[in-house]
This record gives sequence, structure tokens and C-alpha cells, in this order.
Amino acid sequence: MRYSAVALLMMLGWLVPYTAPAGAEGNTDFETFELGEDFEIDETSTEPLLSKDLRFTISAGGGMPPQGSASEGSYRFDLRTQWGRYFDNGLFFSLDAKGVIGNSESRFIDNRDVAAGSLRLRDLYIQKGADCWSLKAGYQVIVWGELDMVQITDVVTPWDYSEFAFTAPEDARVGQAIVLYEFYKALGGTAGIFINPIPLTNRYPGGDARNLFAKSFGSTSFILEENKPGSFGNNAEFGFKWKKNAGIMDLSFMGASLYADDAVYTFKGTAPEPVFTSEYPKFVVGGAAVNIRAENLLWKVEVAHKEREGVPSGSEKIVSDEAGLGVDVNIRDIYSLVFETSVRQGSDGDTSIYAARGSRSFRNETLNAVIFLSYDTNSEYLVKALYFRYSVSDNISAEFSGTVMDVGKEDSPMKFVDSMDVVTLRVNYYF
Repeated sequence: MRYSAVALLMMLGWLVPYTAPAGAEGNTDFETFELGEDFEIDETSTEPLLSKDLRFTISAGGGMPPQGSASEGSYRFDLRTQWGRYFDNGLFFSLDAKGVIGNSESRFIDNRDVAAGSLRLRDLYIQKGADCWSLKAGYQVIVWGELDMVQITDVVTPWDYSEFAFTAPEDARVGQAIVLYEFYKALGGTAGIFINPIPLTNRYPGGDARNLFAKSFGSTSFILEENKPGSFGNNAEFGFKWKKNAGIMDLSFMGASLYADDAVYTFKGTAPEPVFTSEYPKFVVGGAAVNIRAENLLWKVEVAHKEREGVPSGSEKIVSDEAGLGVDVNIRDIYSLVFETSVRQGSDGDTSIYAARGSRSFRNETLNAVIFLSYDTNSEYLVKALYFRYSVSDNISAEFSGTVMDVGKEDSPMKFVDSMDVVTLRVNYYF
């Protein structure tokens, strides 16, 4: 039972814009840190970073079913703090953290720690750089691959699935304590290696896998024994990536030994209630990615081979080959279209995902509209979403979205999302 790429599309993919946000040009120094490729501002933001080192964002929002009542909704208030600073000795410090307070009686989040208030840490690291190398240590996000909406090689950083259809892009990645070293003169490209001594996994509603499993199982009368990955020693994750720019093309190769970010469930017995175990098996991945720029088109290709330990222990390992293809179309910097598809052939079954996103800017780019569609052939899962963002001023923006989800297969473990259609409204203040 897995929830990976489907849940990702449901909550995040349609929110991520096609073009870089305004003001990103000021961060050109980060272009050399290719293995990380993380962003320092909200990817949906059109406001430039302030000249100060410290920036705050206050957001208030809510979501409810299209034909429901306010009592069924999810409401939240959060404060995001961002601080990035260069020091004279060549060090760079980055902080990106958010405090969240929300309600617990919500059919969308059902998240106990959000109701009580929680801290979400994306970045907290120190980076030392020189002419041909850099070393970064601390909480950070590593993004691999070229595709935006389907997941082939982008498997290093866990995702936050705690709020279905109500997750802001800056919340969607879970920062991990990683040491990353990069060398910029490796066979004409950039080579990077990382080690993650304390692997984390995807964040589910309720803070763990139990609530999500209960929705799929259709009952709360069960016992779930959750086995999280260990820390340090043989439990550490590690990987490498090499990337080269060749004119109109970027080419990269990567490999890693990781833990699965989604749990695999096994029925253990009845004593007296049904007993299940959840495990996060190790897997190895080797892959490649390429993008090719041609006038207003950007072609993207990814391939990967993965081998995952069998569950329960000692059972046959799962082997899969995956490939993804995408194209981004930019029309006069006003319209943008993105089409992506992936195919997975594995010893545990085959599946394909199709995704499309279109966006248009209005009123001198102060108003942005996005429409998103995705379809998963395995569960016959269709997502339709519409998103608007309006920049009232340099300091205030408002966001509105609507998401409709439909699972065709009656026996799909994701069938419960049929009842989770949602409209959301969010207001942000930057200072």
C-alpha cells in the first residue's frame, strides 16, 4: 500500500509555478549549488526579497468543502521567518522556519500537532564556499531531477502530506539534517555527495501513518506497530549527483541508498484486534535526467532503476524501472503550459501518471491563474484544481483555490479522498 506520487500530485503539483519568482535574480550565487537547488523564498511568491537579511510572512487561511459548512473547515494561522546572511569569512547562514496554529476538528487535516501548534523547519544550515567547492551542514532540502509534477529521481527529501489540498509549497518539503559537499570542477561539471545520518519520512495527517491508514482501512479498531528508520551508522542515507551544462542542455546522473518515505503495511494477525506493521524499507536508486532548451520550449527527461528490500524481511525485493517525459511551453511570458507523464514497470505492478498545468498572468503579473489536471492509471485517480493569486501590494497577497478529487476504483486505498473536495482562501502579509 503506497501513497507517494498520487498524494504528491493531489496536494502540491498544481501549486508550483512554471517560472522563477520575481526577485530570484538576486540569488544567483545559489546557482552553483546545484545538488541542493533549494529555494529561499516561497515558490508561489511574486514579491522580491527585501533588502534586509530578515523577512517575515504572516498568513491566515481556511478551507472547507464546496457545499459544506464553516464548522467542517480547516483554519490556520502561521508565521514564517526567513533569514539568510553572508559573513566576511565566506560563511553563509540560512534559516527558514514556520510556526503553525490551526484547528483540530477538520476533515482535511485531522492533524493533532497542528491543532496544538507546531514548528516546521525547512532550512537551518551553515555553508562554507570556495572557488571550486562548498560544504553545507544542517537542516536543508535536496531536490533532484527536472520534472515538476511526477516523481522519478526526486526521492531524497520527504514530503509533508499532513494537509490534503491545503499545503503551501514552502511546507511541502521536510528539511533533514544533512551534510552536503560539492566540487565544481569534476569532469567538466559539478559533483556532489551527501550523507543524512537521521533519515526522516513523509509526514502524514496526525503526525504519523495511523490516521491515513485508518481512513483507508475504514476503521479505527486496529493496532498499528510503526517501525521508523533508525539513525546513524548503517541507518544513514547517502548519495551522489553529477551535473554538467552543455550549451542548451543540462545533464545529470545520480545514485543513492535511501529509506522509502512511504510506509509499507503488513497484516500481522488478530490479538484481539487486527494488527498491522508499517515499515520503511531501504532501497537503492540510480538515475539520469536531462533538460534541453529550444526557444520557448523546455524538454525534460528522467529515467531511474530502483531496487527495494522486500517486506516483510526476507521476502522478494521489489525491482522497478521508471521513466518520465515533460515539456514546458512559455508563450510571450504571459502563458505557460506544462505537460508531464511517467511510466513505471515493477515486479509489484505497473502504473502511469499524466499531468498538465496551465497558467496565465494578468494586470502586469499581479494576478496569476493556474489550472491543473492529473490522472493515475493504477487507481483511476483524477485531480482537477484551479488556483488564483492576487498581489494587492508589495506586502499583501491573497490566494484562492478549488480542488476536486475522484478515485475511480472502488477498492483503491485512496478512495476516501472522494469526499475531500475543498476550496481554500489564504491572505499573506510580508514584512
